[in-house]
Amino acid sequence: MDLERGSVLAGYEIGELLGRGGQSRVYSALDLSLCRTVAIKVLGDGIGGEEVARKRLLLEARTASALSHPGIATIYQVGEAEGVPFIAMEYVEGPTLLSLQAARRLPLPEALGLMRQMLEAVGHAHRKGVLHRDLKPGNVMVTPEGRVKLLDFGLAKVASEALRRQFRVSGALTESGTVVGTAPYVSPEQARDEELDPRSDLFSLGIVFHELLAGRHPFEQRTPFATIASILSDAPPPIPADRGVPAGIEAVVLRMLEKERSRRPASASEVLRELDEAALRAGLPVASGALASDPTLGRSGEAA
Repeated sequence: MDLERGSVLAGYEIGELLGRGGQSRVYSALDLSLCRTVAIKVLGDGIGGEEVARKRLLLEARTASALSHPGIATIYQVGEAEGVPFIAMEYVEGPTLLSLQAARRLPLPEALGLMRQMLEAVGHAHRKGVLHRDLKPGNVMVTPEGRVKLLDFGLAKVASEALRRQFRVSGALTESGTVVGTAPYVSPEQARDEELDPRSDLFSLGIVFHELLAGRHPFEQRTPFATIASILSDAPPPIPADRGVPAGIEAVVLRMLEKERSRRPASASEVLRELDEAALRAGLPVASGALASDPTLGRSGEAA
């Protein structure tokens, strides 16, 4: 649903449209009771399977709210007003990783700092029993201080039985049977609609990392179908030598992109450890890096 600027929804004064996806719109808004800026996510008009979409919105809010981590955007409220389901969440100022890497080439230490933060956030979700299933540069915000905020758990799978009972949702929303994710970033097992585990998220994150370090998507083809075919069958290309990526770091990313999941790292923690070891061998810093405040970064409209 499209909301008018200045209108009020459930005590939130709607501001500018930040982004739109296939099923949702995201707006900045002013919380009139606390006088703070938030982001409001609402469902779009005319979507198929409206009841399923409402349940997914609720699941997204409950899932993200259960993941208390500085690298994951905070959920403030979920509800429905005037027939409009919505989530009120932390307003993150800054671009998406997609916009950031399109705007400029990140020096390697900065790129590694962002990679570490993404691994920390994803690892936290996995330890809580949540698979994201839609990891991509458009779902990663980067604040002007260089802090990562992971967004959009709308396609998440709740693997923890305890969380499933806590959320009171059926497995139908989170189990196999429908291929989910964004085509250029799905794992081979996602594309084949097989049972998923944390290593599937690590494959998607491997694509994100390869793209960040190499400057282009490793499997990109002219159509989504051809890109998925490449993900299923093609080896990722080596990172161009002029990017200055040490061989040890490249090897870690390429291991994340193994077609057979048993050959990938078992966890985000394992990737993080291997990445740190490779960085140390190359004489690079291993602490979670933050970009210097950059007034040209602005805000992103790709968070939907």
